[in-house]
Amino acid sequence: MDKLLRIDLGRQMIKEENLPEAWQKYGGRALTAAVLRAEVNPKVDPLSPGNKLVLAAGLLAGSGVPCSGRLSIGAKSPLTGTIKESNVGGTAAQRLARLGYRGIIIEGKAENGPAVLVVKGDGAVLELRPQLAKLGNYQTAAQLLAEYGPEAAVISIGPVGEMALPVASVAVTNREGLPSRHAGRGGMGAVMGSK
Repeated sequence: MDKLLRIDLGRQMIKEENLPEAWQKYGGRALTAAVLRAEVNPKVDPLSPGNKLVLAAGLLAGSGVPCSGRLSIGAKSPLTGTIKESNVGGTAAQRLARLGYRGIIIEGKAENGPAVLVVKGDGAVLELRPQLAKLGNYQTAAQLLAEYGPEAAVISIGPVGEMALPVASVAVTNREGLPSRHAGRGGMGAVMGSK
């Protein structure tokens, strides 16, 4: 778990990076804060392309340790105007860590509508998916799991996130494939929707 994925939505570029040595001891909330402190201008509008959304697995994610499958989602918050982190359970952190990734940094803004980031053992690809626009989390998860298989984890937002409303959460699928786990603090769903 020593890699980061950097997704530049504006350029539709994906870059795999080694975790910087200074961040080797960080996971979860500490990693989201370190990335945001180092890379986001404190004066940036939270819903602008200059903000970054960071998804970071905890240090023990991917292991068999009980309760280790937490995923931290951080950004400059549209609610507080400061760095905010919200964490969530579900299957995403375990899957991400087992693929060797400590976190994902999402920057810029997709200009061509909704996109899906597909992360697999051999890398990642960004796919445009206009048909997912305005769907709820349950419909989105059902469609993506039907396509990628029941072992996939889905991280999604619904219409409230797409509208970048600051009360929006980020949903993560549970073991049954239902997007019933939510990172609900700080408007992280609005930041994801702004991307």
